[in-house]
Amino acid sequence: MNQHTKKIKNSSIIFILLITIGVFVTLGSLSGNYGYLTNVQKTFSSTTLSLLHRLLPFLNKQANDPSILEPIASTPEVKCSSKKPILGLNESKDSTLKRLGELQQICESFATDTQMIFTNMPNSEINASRLGLAVATKLKEFSKFGVRPLVIVEPVTEWGPIDFEEFNSGFYNKWIESFFVKLKNEGVGQGDMGIWVPFPEANLPYWNRGSSKPELFGENVMIYFKLLRKYYPTTERSILLNSVSYAADDENWEDGRYTSLLPYVKTLKPGSVDSFGIQGFPWRSPKSEKNPVYIYDPLEFINPSLAVEAAKFLHVKKIWINTGTFRAKFTNDPGELVTEPPNLRAEILNEILNQADILKKDGFDVAINIFAENKTETNEATDWSYWGKKVTEADKHSEIFKDFISKLSEKEIGFWFFDR
Repeated sequence: MNQHTKKIKNSSIIFILLITIGVFVTLGSLSGNYGYLTNVQKTFSSTTLSLLHRLLPFLNKQANDPSILEPIASTPEVKCSSKKPILGLNESKDSTLKRLGELQQICESFATDTQMIFTNMPNSEINASRLGLAVATKLKEFSKFGVRPLVIVEPVTEWGPIDFEEFNSGFYNKWIESFFVKLKNEGVGQGDMGIWVPFPEANLPYWNRGSSKPELFGENVMIYFKLLRKYYPTTERSILLNSVSYAADDENWEDGRYTSLLPYVKTLKPGSVDSFGIQGFPWRSPKSEKNPVYIYDPLEFINPSLAVEAAKFLHVKKIWINTGTFRAKFTNDPGELVTEPPNLRAEILNEILNQADILKKDGFDVAINIFAENKTETNEATDWSYWGKKVTEADKHSEIFKDFISKLSEKEIGFWFFDR
């Protein structure tokens, strides 16, 4: 996934963190999230400040300086869970499931039974049939191994990004219906469907939002879910918004803001979705930056108070977080390349876990989806992975990931996973 906070104004990390405190207090007060805000205030000294204290030794050096690659003790006795692994994943025809099989080898146990997959939208009858066949094949393969798909439906067709206002007119409805009919005809049952998430991260610039207002997101989601539930009436419905929002006419990532997500969900009727997802990733400046910015605190880059506000408005008790940590960034430019030691990734993962635990104590059913794909060969130029192309390339990064999953299991916080 792309990190969308890179254009936020440069300043020192201390200044960012202090400003962030004020933002959270203000947002929490205005939105009435007093339970969550109280928890944040109680734990602030042990999260943001302690995180800053622990990370300063790393931030005072380039992150790719070998001198800070301190050894991490191997923990072979630690397993990700007490459950037995899902059998046969390594023989699956699906590359996503094979990666889950590799994770189970690293975990020496069961890791998860929920995995994110991606699809897009049809723009013709032929395309609806072809897309339906591809998705049906994947859904049935997941069902064969008892893995629940988290289906991210991106607003993209063979033409390119869908115009949000055109979608709102019903222009795509007949093709979407044909897509679901194809799933039915291919033998996809209700129990194979998992969780569906249309129009993900609709508050980001890379979609074709035109001049649409945030409210159009909720309307478009309702259109899609109405068509979905016509054919699969009990499918779990969810939405995913980014923690940083951008105006519809901002195509250059200039003015992202951590602001209330209510404008995007207020056209969704309470009860029209079953869970709420929020997305946020850490970020840092490239190597050549004279005054580097480090956005490493999940209290900032995930901003859970925004998720709480939206979830309460929607009357849902399930919140899931789409996040990750990077091994390397700016991989397409050797002069700008930065790499992160496993120790630093471990610190960030632990703070992500702490924020999820606060949400859980506030009464929410919480899951964390870790995006772990190596995207060094894409425009994103970021490696989010925790091991190489094969499980034999597992290393200290794999060890800290294994430990993180184990801690989630102990705290009964859901763990979901994406890699391919």
